[in-house]
Amino acid sequence: MKVPRTFSDYFRSVYAEAQEIMVSRQGSYGPANVENLGPHGVFSRMAMDKVNRIARSMNGKIVDGRVEMNPDWYTPEVHDALIDTINYAAILIALGQDKWSEIS
Repeated sequence: MKVPRTFSDYFRSVYAEAQEIMVSRQGSYGPANVENLGPHGVFSRMAMDKVNRIARSMNGKIVDGRVEMNPDWYTPEVHDALIDTINYAAILIALGQDKWSEIS
């Protein structure tokens, strides 16, 4: 992977990855799954599934009153969950603006 040189380049690459995954999954699943879940269901998937996976990975231990995390907490599974969280947030924006069905 090419290392971005600037803040803007770095986050552009993160969002590009998220967009690529969103478009691919939308092509596979179509709009009905999100429409059936609705905003509460989408938020629940984001909070329960994705954020819990990230939180479990970051669960450390208390040493001298401070949390020490495992230095290997950032796994491919955590990366995927974080990208999914970006996409769930974008889906909630589209639902909140009544655009999901229109653009899907």
